[in-house]
Amino acid sequence: MFVLQRSRVWSPFSRDFTANHQDKFDLERLNQIRQQVISPLQDFYKTKSQTSQGLLKKFAQFCQDAQLAQNMQELASRCSEQEMERYDQVWKSFSHVLEQFAQVFEQMKVTLDDFLASSYQECCWQAIGRSRRQWM
Repeated sequence: MFVLQRSRVWSPFSRDFTANHQDKFDLERLNQIRQQVISPLQDFYKTKSQTSQGLLKKFAQFCQDAQLAQNMQELASRCSEQEMERYDQVWKSFSHVLEQFAQVFEQMKVTLDDFLASSYQECCWQAIGRSRRQWM
């Protein structure tokens, strides 16, 4: 089962980067980027057990805070048409997983770890299913 080890994940990123071997890095810029990436994740990870609808709202807020839509558009603008189609398939599959989560768990209380684990597992099953269909 997929389990997140929160303390191990955040520990290295919770502090400013300070190592700069031979001044190769712009530490000020790297720390700005680190903060932009980590801050929305840390806020999302503070989510307590709540209904699936509440958790999905928190996840939507995380996506907004992390500027996911803008980052995906920027990424897509640099991709080939084939890569864009693949990203579109992944996004549709992920959106479908979130819809299924909302239906299956409806008003049940769910922990963040359960939400992430079930989303991860379902994405894996969909990826396996898609590749299995491609081989048939």
